[in-house]
Amino acid sequence: MSTTPIYVSDCTKKSLWQKYEIYDDRIEFHTWLGVFKIPLDQIDQVEVHPPVLKSLRLHLRKCPLAIKLDTTDLSEHLVLDKKTGFVRHVLFTPEDPAEFKRILDQALASFSQHRPETRSAG
Repeated sequence: MSTTPIYVSDCTKKSLWQKYEIYDDRIEFHTWLGVFKIPLDQIDQVEVHPPVLKSLRLHLRKCPLAIKLDTTDLSEHLVLDKKTGFVRHVLFTPEDPAEFKRILDQALASFSQHRPETRSAG
């Protein structure tokens, strides 16, 4: 596991003074309840969304069981969809959602290129 983040979204009022970091193999959410880590291979997709108040129908359809880490109802934010797990959607508000997504997309592409492929014998 990498020890140096490739991108840090520092604590802000929008994130309720929580920090979000991208590493070359995972995302870390430094929250009031502790540090939550999501390996990059568990991420299905990430999208930038307007405040929930502007897109309530989309959130009801897409995220029936989700965790909101901060002020996503009031701010432009990210919706991270996981491939597995009880909670499959994480909503959070980095300092710059578009930049966070851009860096995360690069990290996901790099991770998938350097990940050893599993091939079946046959």
